[in-house]
Amino acid sequence: MQKSWGRDLSFSRQGGEGVAGTVVVVGDGNLSYSLALKQAFPSLNLLATTFDPFHVLEERYGAVEAIKELKSLGAAVMHEVDATNMAQTVGAHYRADCIIFNFPHHPGKGKIHKNRELLRGFFLSAANHLTSIGEIRVALCAGQGGTPQDKPRCWGDSWQITAQAAAAGLILIRMFPFEAPEGYSSSGYKSQNKGFRTEEGLVHVFVPDDRGFRGIHPPTWAHDISMWVKRSFQDDDFIQLALSHPEVYSVQRFDSFERKSLPPAARDVFKDLPEEYQESRSFRVMYRSETKAISQELARDLQLKLREEAVTELRIVLR
Repeated sequence: MQKSWGRDLSFSRQGGEGVAGTVVVVGDGNLSYSLALKQAFPSLNLLATTFDPFHVLEERYGAVEAIKELKSLGAAVMHEVDATNMAQTVGAHYRADCIIFNFPHHPGKGKIHKNRELLRGFFLSAANHLTSIGEIRVALCAGQGGTPQDKPRCWGDSWQITAQAAAAGLILIRMFPFEAPEGYSSSGYKSQNKGFRTEEGLVHVFVPDDRGFRGIHPPTWAHDISMWVKRSFQDDDFIQLALSHPEVYSVQRFDSFERKSLPPAARDVFKDLPEEYQESRSFRVMYRSETKAISQELARDLQLKLREEAVTELRIVLR
């Protein structure tokens, strides 16, 4: 039964791949994935968890037999486990080689921001429960992730998985199609015993950014800066300053004008500006890294630092 979906059980490390020994599956609605996993790989140290309490599993999913079989195979089973707070529900000191979350979702339709929050909360929690070689695997339905492989949905209409992972210091290192193991049936759609369309699902594999891996499809953040400059100012002065930061991969000027071109009322707004600052320049700075997890918050902080450096080193006046 060890088919290609067994890639879920290999972890990447410098020098090659190995087989994960300790695996945690969170949010396994009817426990069919965990059971298939344990049956295919009997030697796994598997912890299967559900968000729902036991009585819901019994009434909604009829999962009692799956629970019994998992335990008979030597797997541990826990209920009412919050994937966004594993320290409290699984244990602060628990560590795993592989943490799997298949098709996470917030109840209800059209709540993209809630699903983004769910992913971010999970990553922030799960990152603290990895071994030194551990990885996090998240399977999403087609289009939800927002990467270039998630066609046809665009980034703004997606769950932006790489951005949520970056908040936890994680980078995406590989992706592959989700292949349902024999015996697996998705469940929990809209909190019902109803499955998802998993046929075109994608598995996203994340690791901490301090492992030396090069990531794929990193999030990109754009920040603009506008400034008053002296006549002697050259665009390259700012561009080179910005590019001296490894997190910056692109800088472009997108606007410029002279102070005298402003209408009188607008010039009055800047009447206290020193006379030598007669020109305005605006630049767009793009933050992106394949080796460092850059979250929205980190990009904002980097931009604030760059603004301060520009004032100090280039003697510009921020608009």
